[in-house]
Amino acid sequence: MAVAQNGQGSTFYRCRHRGEGCEQPARSTKGLARAAVLGLALIGRDERLQAAIRRQLASGATTAPEAPLARRGASPAATLAKLAQDRRKLLELYYADKISADGFAAEETRLCAAIETERARALDEQHEERQKNELELRFEQVAAVLRNLDVDAIWMSADDAERRVLIEELVEWVTVFPDHLEVAVTGTPALNVLYGEVGLKESDFVGVGGGT
Repeated sequence: MAVAQNGQGSTFYRCRHRGEGCEQPARSTKGLARAAVLGLALIGRDERLQAAIRRQLASGATTAPEAPLARRGASPAATLAKLAQDRRKLLELYYADKISADGFAAEETRLCAAIETERARALDEQHEERQKNELELRFEQVAAVLRNLDVDAIWMSADDAERRVLIEELVEWVTVFPDHLEVAVTGTPALNVLYGEVGLKESDFVGVGGGT
């Protein structure tokens, strides 16, 4: 979206990625800022929302770019233990002359490849678990900060520069969709905000199913 002026001191964002842009109407910067403030206030004071976010983060179901890995059967540790047991059995067969050298080599190669695959999966799951724990910690830190701030009062008393600092420090992004906005406060999943909730004109498009 590109920044546009209306000639009366107001600033808007408009879609300009295809010449004249799409049919989605311009959205005022003040309205988008109100959406960001609403998101900050809700994270700080809405205990039901906080509990829902904690459940979502604990389950690993985030909206982060890196989605959680799909769980595939047994854990890597259990699978590695089984593969190690199979490898010992293979060696016993080989030492007992119950398997040919070629048969041993082929099965050994297969088992080694499977072991490396499971080790990689174990590392991936450890990385994912660390990321999940970091997200949970970040959320608690942000929630604690916002819990002790009267965001609405601060916003009303702040000048434009102070408001910009507040948003830049605590809001990751605001995404404009035809039927709603998404506000991502730092360390939290994105929140849906209907245009009517922040004084913006409702769109003819529908689909989000409800606001914050």
